[in-house]
Amino acid sequence: MISSKTGEAASESNEKIVLAPNVLNATFRNFVEIILENHEKTIQTWHLDGYSFFAVAIDPGRWAPEKRKNYNLVDAVSRHNIQVCPGSWAAIMTTLDSGECGT
Repeated sequence: MISSKTGEAASESNEKIVLAPNVLNATFRNFVEIILENHEKTIQTWHLDGYSFFAVAIDPGRWAPEKRKNYNLVDAVSRHNIQVCPGSWAAIMTTLDSGECGT
């Protein structure tokens, strides 16, 4: 989890972790970038129910904005699941085009 106050991993700060809905204002069918960082000691598997997505980057270490220049935006593979190894991150891109939005 990322702290909304510091932008750092919440587990590395003294802030209390609070689970709450995350609401985004996005344009229908535009791409949304999602960064998955794994600070745990085991592999994490992620699935976006009802969506396929493009895995555009996977790298060890921490994600930073300058990593975007290395994204594979030409021939990324469409997936339904992605695994993030310990101490690594993955960047995925998906479109918000589910016909079930708001129903």
